[in-house]
Amino acid sequence: MRDGQILRVKFKPGVSPQKRFEGVVRILTDLIEDGLRDELVRNKAIEIVDSAGVRGHDELGEIKAVTKWIHRNAVYRKDPHGVEFFYTARRQIKDIEAGRHSGDCDDFVILGGALLGSLGYPVGALIVDSNNDGVYNHVMLMTKTFSSNSEFGKNWIPVELIY
Repeated sequence: MRDGQILRVKFKPGVSPQKRFEGVVRILTDLIEDGLRDELVRNKAIEIVDSAGVRGHDELGEIKAVTKWIHRNAVYRKDPHGVEFFYTARRQIKDIEAGRHSGDCDDFVILGGALLGSLGYPVGALIVDSNNDGVYNHVMLMTKTFSSNSEFGKNWIPVELIY
């Protein structure tokens, strides 16, 4: 996507929630990949961890610093009914810096995935049924450290960004 663009997707009536979320994950993957290669995103990630005083090789410290920065600066807003907006990581960073960020869980995953990915962390998206009603309606970021750590070992780490 071009710098600062917003991808708007409207799913046809009757598209199952499963198919809808499969489409969302494909879009998320592409936008995270684009973002983690963006120099502006990498520079912001380095600024975030440096500002938090995270020392080199402190993998959990970097993950926590990025998560905390998103919690403090990104504003959760639902998409219009029946439409999905996807903001690039670059656009979200610029919006945060201008004091006008808004996005939903998939946007937060794009932002967090691109920031952590630009620092070298493997990232993925976890689709969940947050209401326990059989409908996948939420997406969370997943990442992992390269070294085993006391909190998660070598396991994937779920990162909830909207709360």
